[in-house]
Amino acid sequence: MVAWSTLLGWAKLLTPRVMLAIFIVSAVLLFSPASFITRIGLTSFRNTNLQWVGLAFVSSIGLLGAYGIFEHLPKGIETVRFRIKRRNRARSLTTIEKRVIQSYIRNGTRTQRFNVSSGVISGLIAYGFVKSEPRVGDFVSGFPFNITDWAYRYFKMHPDLIDTPDLAPWNPMEGVP
Repeated sequence: MVAWSTLLGWAKLLTPRVMLAIFIVSAVLLFSPASFITRIGLTSFRNTNLQWVGLAFVSSIGLLGAYGIFEHLPKGIETVRFRIKRRNRARSLTTIEKRVIQSYIRNGTRTQRFNVSSGVISGLIAYGFVKSEPRVGDFVSGFPFNITDWAYRYFKMHPDLIDTPDLAPWNPMEGVP
């Protein structure tokens, strides 16, 4: 009987790359034509160990699937949730936030200068509308902040979300929000 510690030691070596290699090799041994297997000299090995090759194939599929589910699915779900949250937030911007985003879209620029301690800018950063650039600036003229590619495209396609009929876009000369 095989000791559990030995099995656990082997299990630690089964990284996704190793599992993928086992999957590919076992698939080649199981599903290749007999002429190919004979040409590479593995006919007797395949015939002798067919059940183990099949077990390796099925196990690698299961382990790769489990790895994908437990490693990548939660990240994908979190990404989708953040995108939904961001779109919902885009529909409920405050007037000042709308004016700040208007200053990017209507002026056709990707960079504006704002106060680094601004709550408005911090909120836009938190939802992925704006990102801070390297801190080259001062407290008088402000620090550079770029609109993200996603936000630029989204608000260009949906200008009604940032429409403020009575107010002009934010002018950096008015002061820093």
